Amino acid sequence: MNTDNYVKLDNLSETQNHLLNVLWTENKEMTLDELTKQLNRAYAAKWSKSQIRQFMESLVIKDYVKKQWHKLKIYYAALSIESNL
Repeated sequence: MNTDNYVKLDNLSETQNHLLNVLWTENKEMTLDELTKQLNRAYAAKWSKSQIRQFMESLVIKDYVKKQWHKLKIYYAALSIESNL
């Protein structure tokens, strides 16, 4: 993952920042499976899907991420940086 454009928000944990940067870089809605694989690959981590789900739910509550159902899958997408600063 290219870290040249990495954005770090001080009010979020390191993992939450990593997840947001994955979503911003990919610029698309992503499933929990996709997020887990991308995060673990990009940051040489070993997070489980259940751990990532907890981080994502926190980001949804804080209005950094939207959560939507498409058929039987949940997709996450980052909201605009500008709306959260």
